[in-house]
Amino acid sequence: MHRTTSVLRNSPSATNPGQAFDRLEQLERFELELFILCVLLFSIDSPTTQLMKVVRIYTGADNESHFEDIEVELNLRGHMEVSEVQPVNGIFFRRVPPTHRSNYHPAPRRQYVVTLAGQVEIETGDGTVRRFGPGDVMLADDTTGRGHITRVIGGQPRDCIMIPHK
Repeated sequence: MHRTTSVLRNSPSATNPGQAFDRLEQLERFELELFILCVLLFSIDSPTTQLMKVVRIYTGADNESHFEDIEVELNLRGHMEVSEVQPVNGIFFRRVPPTHRSNYHPAPRRQYVVTLAGQVEIETGDGTVRRFGPGDVMLADDTTGRGHITRVIGGQPRDCIMIPHK
């Protein structure tokens, strides 16, 4: 606003308040149009396709577990964004106590794990540690090899849903 005021002060219309107001409206419209143009020109994402992050744990060629960030494509359908249907085999709910710790173990099956409450640390065989909290989605895909370590953290139970993948 300060920049606009100085432009008006130095313009010939500064002596006429009506002309000054018109000039201000023109500048505001121009700035708004410029902003919209920049958003449209420099938007990286398609207006019809967005991505959602899922963290995958998988077994590498070294027989150790590793993390990989994968992105699920979401397509605009009406007023919402939706992925393709994922082939799954049921759902179950799980609550683990705040003291839960498990040593290296592979995932019992390929499954999505969605944390609803609490927090967990997962450590993979390569020593990487990641934390997962409410709303985080993980695809446990390290069904072979040494597996991963699971530690509930934060002093609260961890509630999650497990969705076995077909």
